[in-house]
Amino acid sequence: MKDIKSRFRFWICFWKSNLGVAVPVGFGLSFLLLPLTLENPDADIFSIISHFLYYTPVGLLFSALYKEISQKGDYYFYYNKGISRIELWISTLLLSYSFWFIFEIVQQIWKSYY
Repeated sequence: MKDIKSRFRFWICFWKSNLGVAVPVGFGLSFLLLPLTLENPDADIFSIISHFLYYTPVGLLFSALYKEISQKGDYYFYYNKGISRIELWISTLLLSYSFWFIFEIVQQIWKSYY
């Protein structure tokens, strides 16, 4: 159990280090694709935020390219802790989509009450 806790801390650290690239790219993509993907042009704020959270992990692809080109040395820190590159990226994608999934559940609960 201790190993999972320590790994989770490193996964969070790696995920946060990717947000600087992923969030602006996801934000830009979501607004570029907003008219094409939203069914209702008079969508509420929950739909727009959900749309943004859905496209943020797509920005992680650009972040992966950026890290592979300019920051290859950052992986050595995680290798020394026994965490592979694939494990880092899978955990990062799962964390990003988990925030979208949690927001979707909250949105459905909110809409069912109001």
